[in-house]
Amino acid sequence: MSFTIRKKLLLPLICLLALISVCALADGPVNPYRQEVLSFFESSQRSLLLQSNAARNDFSVTTEGTFDFGQSFTWTVTPKVAGSFTYNFQMTEASEEGIVFASHGWVSDQSVTFVPVAPGDYQMRIWALDTAQNQRIYLYEGNFSLAPDGAHPTTEEKANEVISLMEASGAGDDWHKALFLHDWLVQNASYDNTYSYYSPQGVLVRGTGVCDSFSRAYMLLLNKAGISVKYISNANHAWNAVFLEGAWHLVDTTWDNGSRSSRFGSHMYFCVTSELLETDHPLPHTPAVACSSLACNYIVRTNVLDGLITDLTDDAGHILALPLTAFSARYSYIPADNMLWSGAAVDYALAPVAYRMNGGSWTVRGVNVSGTVSYTVGSGELRFRFTSEGTIPPRGPSGLLTLPDSLVSIGEFAYIGASSVEAVALPEGLTAIDNGAFRDTGLQAVLLPSSLNALTYGTFPADCALVFHRGASVIDAVTWTDSIYLAD
Repeated sequence: MSFTIRKKLLLPLICLLALISVCALADGPVNPYRQEVLSFFESSQRSLLLQSNAARNDFSVTTEGTFDFGQSFTWTVTPKVAGSFTYNFQMTEASEEGIVFASHGWVSDQSVTFVPVAPGDYQMRIWALDTAQNQRIYLYEGNFSLAPDGAHPTTEEKANEVISLMEASGAGDDWHKALFLHDWLVQNASYDNTYSYYSPQGVLVRGTGVCDSFSRAYMLLLNKAGISVKYISNANHAWNAVFLEGAWHLVDTTWDNGSRSSRFGSHMYFCVTSELLETDHPLPHTPAVACSSLACNYIVRTNVLDGLITDLTDDAGHILALPLTAFSARYSYIPADNMLWSGAAVDYALAPVAYRMNGGSWTVRGVNVSGTVSYTVGSGELRFRFTSEGTIPPRGPSGLLTLPDSLVSIGEFAYIGASSVEAVALPEGLTAIDNGAFRDTGLQAVLLPSSLNALTYGTFPADCALVFHRGASVIDAVTWTDSIYLAD
């Protein structure tokens, strides 16, 4: 099939494209198609599209295949004149005003193939770029329609199906509804690394799309569920703000679909604050929505990091078994699996943990313990103060090891195998502990003096909570342990 290229007014096209928002993951390559569209329509060269009929007739556009469900339909551009050209193909679905297919900017490929999967009205537009003259030539516009046949759902029908699943799940309040719809997208769609699908149809019907597809599909679903939602983007990425329980919360379904969130149960970006999101979502954000509440955060509401919270409260109990009734400190968590805690993941974990623990109380061996916990984004450290209503007794009569104030060194393997020893406050003035001094003991907490100059690997059990006085010089030498406290 061959088409004659005809002159058309391009104002409707320009208006449509000016509204299109496309994106790629902020931690991936910048989508060159988006950059080309933005730079072109914001430049003074818009008139270059309006070329003469003669120029347009220097190209032919042919098609191959049948435009039908699941069928490959190909457009091919053939220049009739010598020259160096690149091409831009853009398929839109009129009912959604969003790009269903788009190439990676200006490409040397003269052909593009599209496979329709849903009923609707589609429109293909093709441009050529004369790279020698830097002239853009509008070549072709073709309209195509597929009528509903009962076997292929529209985007709207698929969205209604997901809402029905949500209702059948028993998700009663808005938080559980938003969580269900988030999880459905994360579990039933994959990121489109070809940067081809931008509308809700991508993730809902095709099962793949870029961030624009994820965020717009989530917005469509939340609107159907009666939950207020906004679309937010920066130059290369898009996500949502969701209004739950009287406050706005940020949700990124795209990045929860990725590997960085998998060890948080794929919920690292569910209901986070603006401060947290800005650690790895660069400005500008459009539209800007101030989100400061962690009340609906997934970690706050669930048990995904209860192991860490249990470790913290257990450590606090062990430390307060030392001759202390109050303990104020900075806490750096260095787990064995550093992949989970690399980069911004530390912030996304510790900020909700601090929110959950702040103001909490526990009972340790019959003694009430309370704590105030805070976290500053970017610090990588919890700041807390634990207070007990009395000294927590060790589990056995010999559990607390008392050493003389005059002690300046502890010899090699001095207490090895002393399983009953649970806590020890090393005296100020102690400068050296030899290899394996407390190896294979039951030691759970050690208060280290600032006078200590060096530690050897294996001096203490690996699960022992080490408490340093501020200014201790040996911190870097003991990063092999999983719990390090720095006392104020």
